[in-house]
Amino acid sequence: ITMTILICMEGALAGVYAKNSAASSLESVADDDETEESRIYNWGSCGSSLNWQISGTEGALTLEISGNGEMFNYPRNGENAPWESYLQDVKKISLSGKLTRIGDNAFTFSDPAAEPIDVALKLPSNLKSIGARAFSGLRMESLVIPKSLTSLDEYAFADGHNIDSITVDSNNDWFMDESNALMNKTKTQL
Repeated sequence: ITMTILICMEGALAGVYAKNSAASSLESVADDDETEESRIYNWGSCGSSLNWQISGTEGALTLEISGNGEMFNYPRNGENAPWESYLQDVKKISLSGKLTRIGDNAFTFSDPAAEPIDVALKLPSNLKSIGARAFSGLRMESLVIPKSLTSLDEYAFADGHNIDSITVDSNNDWFMDESNALMNKTKTQL
């Protein structure tokens, strides 16, 4: 078993953490007397130049995707996204402005006994494509489709009735919104 030590010097995540390679989890190495407001729970890779990190406090986690390029796809009946076990406690998803594609099933929450998960999300301004069922099972107050988006795979926002407000950047050449519905510019597909 090897231990990797991570020293984080910024913001609420400041502290020393240890990653146990056998357990693939991250544990705080803070003194027992310290009150931990926020911590890193786990992290890893989700694209050739993208990384993910789960941090925050129990029940109010943030999933952060950093780096650039395309995210891996996660097959529906195969390897789940590595952060899936944390999704029920995620309240915010933070996506890098250099993310160009969100992979299939990336943020799918599929617990049939649970209510959809409420998350705050802003799509990056350079995003070009969203994979199949990428956001299935999530509830969002609002969704803004950026000018750069050119491709939405099928069921990208399955259970879209869980999105209160949909807005498409008026300069987007491929998509539009009408009566809180997302559709292509020719109005032939929702």
